Amino acid sequence: MKMTRKQFLQTLLAGSLAAVAGKITGCKNAKPVPPAENPYAYDISQFKKVPPTRITHQELDPIPFQNDPPKCLALTADNTLLVAAGQNLYLYDSLLKKRSFFSLPQEPQSIAALSADAIHVAYRDSIQVYTGRGKLLRTWSPLGESAFITGLAVGENHVVAADYGNKRLWLFDRQGNLKRFIGIKSGHRHAAGFQIPSPYFDVHFGRDNSIWVVNSGLHRLENYALNGTLKSFWGKPGMALEGFSGCCNPTYFAILRNGDFVTVEKGLVRIKTYSPTGSFTGVVAPPDAFQDGLTGVDLAADSAGRIYAVDRFKKQVRIFVEK
Repeated sequence: MKMTRKQFLQTLLAGSLAAVAGKITGCKNAKPVPPAENPYAYDISQFKKVPPTRITHQELDPIPFQNDPPKCLALTADNTLLVAAGQNLYLYDSLLKKRSFFSLPQEPQSIAALSADAIHVAYRDSIQVYTGRGKLLRTWSPLGESAFITGLAVGENHVVAADYGNKRLWLFDRQGNLKRFIGIKSGHRHAAGFQIPSPYFDVHFGRDNSIWVVNSGLHRLENYALNGTLKSFWGKPGMALEGFSGCCNPTYFAILRNGDFVTVEKGLVRIKTYSPTGSFTGVVAPPDAFQDGLTGVDLAADSAGRIYAVDRFKKQVRIFVEK
C-alpha cells in the first residue's frame, strides 16, 4: 500500500512522541516504535544477477599491480597497452609483457596515444606529451583553474579533452592549438549541453574520425562532427540490461574494431556491449563480478577484441575475451 506524504509525516511524528513520552514517564519497558518503511528505498539487489546466457565474455588472468592501483589506460594502434598507476606509466606489448615504465610529475587523470612515440597525458588542467621512454616532448597551455579533464582522445589530426569542470570538449590540433569548443548548449532540441553530475566524462574518436562522448546525465552517448555539430546519439535510462542505471551513466566506454561499443556503469557496475547504432548485444561482466562501491572503471579494447578494465579495489587490469 502506497503511503502518502501526510501519512508518512503522521507516522514519523507519532513515533517521536511515543519515544519522548517514554522518557518523560520513566517507562523503561516502553517498546520502541519501529521506523516506518521507506517506500523510496533504492534496492538494486535484484539486478545484480545476470543469466549466464546473457554473458558473452570470459575473463583471462589479470595484470596485477603491487603498489598503487591502476587508474586509467589506453591502447596504441599497434596494441601497446598503456596503464597509469599512481605517478607511474607502464607500457605492455601485445603479449601483455611489461616493456618499460616511467614516472610522471603527478597522477594523471587520463592518457591517450596513437603510438608510444607520442603519449598524451592529461592532468587536472593541463596536457603533456611524452615518448615511451618518458622523455617530455611538449607541455600545452593550461586550460584554466576551473578545468577538470577526465577524458582524453588522440586522432589522426586532432586531440580532444573532456572537461568535467566546464562541461565541454576542447578540440585541439596535434600541436596543441585550440580549434574550438564542442557541446555548448544551443537552441537545437537535441543540443542540451553536457549534463555531467559526477566526474566521469569520457571521450573517444570513432572509426570515421568523428567524436563520441558520454552525456551521462542524459544516459546516452553522443556523436559530434569535428565542426561541433551533433550528428546522433543513443542510450536510455533503466535498470534493465539494455539501459543505463542510476543518476548518471555510463561512466566510461571503448569502441571495438568492428564499431561496437563497450560501456561500464557505476553504482550497478556492469560492463556491456552495444552495436554501432546502440542496440544492446550482451554482458561482458555482470555486477557480481565486482566489489560493491567500485567506481572509476576505465575501459580500453584492442584490435583482437580483448577488453581491458581497471579495478582499483583488486589493484588489477582485468581482461575479458569473447567466449
